[in-house]
Amino acid sequence: MSNGSPSNSPTVEKVNRPAQSARWHTFPEILSRLHQEKIYIHPEQLAEFMLFHGLPVDLRYVPKHLMQRAKVINDNYRGDMAREEVVDDLPGLLPLE
Repeated sequence: MSNGSPSNSPTVEKVNRPAQSARWHTFPEILSRLHQEKIYIHPEQLAEFMLFHGLPVDLRYVPKHLMQRAKVINDNYRGDMAREEVVDDLPGLLPLE
């Protein structure tokens, strides 16, 4: 006999997913967060890492020898894990220079 008790039936957990309009972090925000976490990486190194993984980057941080590749990636990127955005310079963004 089934008493309809929830313990007798499998449970399904609802996973909270970010809304489609969720705001992705900008390049300067990612760099700042890494620095807050005591991961001191130069902006050009982060840009090179992101380009190696096929992610778009802010062209202001791309080394000259990777500029052409960066433009191709930025122009053709169709993913939703990052976004290209140009923001005004943030004070204190480059503490290593």
